[in-house]
Amino acid sequence: MKENKSIFKLTYFIEPYFKSLKQNSFYPFIEVVFEIKDDQHCHVPITLSPYGYSTYRGN
Repeated sequence: MKENKSIFKLTYFIEPYFKSLKQNSFYPFIEVVFEIKDDQHCHVPITLSPYGYSTYRGN
């Protein structure tokens, strides 16, 4: 199996979302940088609140 290695950066612009809810947010946007080392399909979901977030590799 050949190695397919790529680095990606996703930018989530979250400020407009919180403004639409009339809430303040600590982060205007979130950047998630990750590396894919295989050919498997994956998702990069985030769990979001006005003052924090987490992310993980989904599939």
